[in-house]
Amino acid sequence: MRYRKEINIPSLLFTSLSCMIGSGWLLGSYQTLLIAGPSAIVAWLIGALMIITIAFCFSELSTALPFSGGIARYSLLSHGKSFSFIMSWLAWISEVAVAPTEVHTILRYISPHYPVLTHPAENGDILLSAVGLFIAFILLLLMVLINKAGIRLLVKYNNVFAIWKVLIPSLICVALFSQSMHIENISKTVFMPRGWHGVFEAISSTVVFSYLGFREATSLASEVKNPQRAIPIAVIGAVIFCCVFYILIQVTFICSINPVHINNDWSHIQIMPEAPWSDLALMLGLVWISSLISADACINPFGAGLIYTTTSSRVSYAMAQSGVFPQQLARLTGAGVPVPALFFNLVVGMLLFYPLPSWYELVKFQATAVVMAYAVGPISLIVLRDNLPDLNRPFRLYSPLIFCTLTLFVCNLITYWTGWHTIRYLMLSIVFGFSFFSLLHYQLNKTGVPDMKHIIWLVPHFLGITVISYLGDFDGGQSALPPFVDYLLLLASTLISMTLARRQSVSSAWSKRTLLAIQELKDEA
Repeated sequence: MRYRKEINIPSLLFTSLSCMIGSGWLLGSYQTLLIAGPSAIVAWLIGALMIITIAFCFSELSTALPFSGGIARYSLLSHGKSFSFIMSWLAWISEVAVAPTEVHTILRYISPHYPVLTHPAENGDILLSAVGLFIAFILLLLMVLINKAGIRLLVKYNNVFAIWKVLIPSLICVALFSQSMHIENISKTVFMPRGWHGVFEAISSTVVFSYLGFREATSLASEVKNPQRAIPIAVIGAVIFCCVFYILIQVTFICSINPVHINNDWSHIQIMPEAPWSDLALMLGLVWISSLISADACINPFGAGLIYTTTSSRVSYAMAQSGVFPQQLARLTGAGVPVPALFFNLVVGMLLFYPLPSWYELVKFQATAVVMAYAVGPISLIVLRDNLPDLNRPFRLYSPLIFCTLTLFVCNLITYWTGWHTIRYLMLSIVFGFSFFSLLHYQLNKTGVPDMKHIIWLVPHFLGITVISYLGDFDGGQSALPPFVDYLLLLASTLISMTLARRQSVSSAWSKRTLLAIQELKDEA
């Protein structure tokens, strides 16, 4: 069976918005304020500009190569199977983690009414109880069953979700602004209590997490009507819209807090962390708004999780078609739905609650993983400009080498800002994933790792980020580098990675043969 082209431009834009407006507004604005103080506003703006550079790369790739599961395809065409697996693994593990994160948000927000769902950790994090984990499984299963019904039903639900996601938070902001407006919270407190360090840390975690959904439209490229026009509008338009949206949300949250409930450096905010927006509304006497927020805390994250359940299954499907996941995951139903991939991702999503039990840990891990996977955008783009020069590119970037190098540097910056604590676990996951791939490939083909010579450059690439992170001063780093030296080293690492990636790419003939095979497979699917 083949995917059905059921998605038009408005629906694709709503898809991106559904992915980008979820727990980011319900918990992200609170968490970002704790990290950066009022300079959280700056973090949302800088984060949007950084994400837009990445979005431009994926807009060119996805319009020229409108295949489902984009990252798996682009990386395969530029550097072969092993590179495709590593980058797809990062993107896949990040996307699979989103639905559990959104479910965690739902249960966290309703836990004040049903305390049996959560329990506090020693460090103050909110964790799911055994009952909470069972309810989380039921919600994740419901997302799978809706997806199983087909893309047309999903789009129908998603359009409603997207409208709700925009209108309800906007209504809540208007209500809070009219009830309480303390501009002095910005002007008379420390604007950057942790300096630029706090801004960068906020960008790398909650801000980037909230913007991640921009690329999900590209994962559905095979199911889009007129993808050459629809994808750039959905991808770039969603980032710009959400930048304005999240800045307004952040300003509202900051200015609605009574000054007596904060201290000058924002190190302590007297708001219930389980449900900050709901608690803030109750403090202002807006009981009906608090109830509306509680309802939104169920609907909004569920919509985001629903779409990520869709797109992550498409990545699993594409990886299976590329030969880096079991072939059983490449099966489609009569409605064109990859059901085995949906249920496989459900199991993995539940398992992630064990090593990543809190919302913030889930957010940091998946944000770092997917940003590292975003390196596919600039690297594959510049390689395919060399290898497939005659490919029709409806959306075409100017000065691609300069722009792609800048974009790779942006990806490395965001990764570095997440800190040593997160990066070390992510590197371990890469080692685990690649070991799994190597064993699977040997079992199926009785040969070694394919296209090994095309991924040697990844060793200095990952090693550079890891060492700089360890020596740097973000989240567990040793603070052993003088000011700005870490950024100079990161820039040097970026230039080396870009140079080696171009030199070690597959041949032009290989890219052309593989592209033809993908197109034939798409026609037969």
